[in-house]
Amino acid sequence: MLMKEDCEIEEGCYQSQHDNGNTLPKLLHEELLFHLNNSERNTRELALNNIWFYFDLIIKSVIEDMHWKDKLNAPREFRVSEEFMKSTSDFLEWILVNTHQKPKSEEIGTHLVISVAHFLCDLLCLVDRGWVFSLIQNFSNKIPADLQICK
Repeated sequence: MLMKEDCEIEEGCYQSQHDNGNTLPKLLHEELLFHLNNSERNTRELALNNIWFYFDLIIKSVIEDMHWKDKLNAPREFRVSEEFMKSTSDFLEWILVNTHQKPKSEEIGTHLVISVAHFLCDLLCLVDRGWVFSLIQNFSNKIPADLQICK
């Protein structure tokens, strides 16, 4: 079994260069959300077809980052960065706007809502619950009535 003390890594980071020209270490979950938020509309719509995969990858990356940085026992408010929280909020807002503007089949919309619900449930175990509950409230208030599963 691979143990943390046996590995020499740079906290799961790699170098990434963004529009501002700065090269900063980026974590997988932050980089994935960055690209989901800043990619073209068609790319994001394709990602929505398998959004459960991206959400699962984000959650696993957050957990691994917490493990390597010994943040699993830290207070929930300090486990993830503000950038991650903002990127997550922005992406969920985009999902809501996309669901309102472009009608999809009921099956696709329902799958999307279920994937978001599982993602938010996973976040409840990891990060500040007040922030997650505000995301849940925002999402449930704005979700189209025809996609609401539980009425």
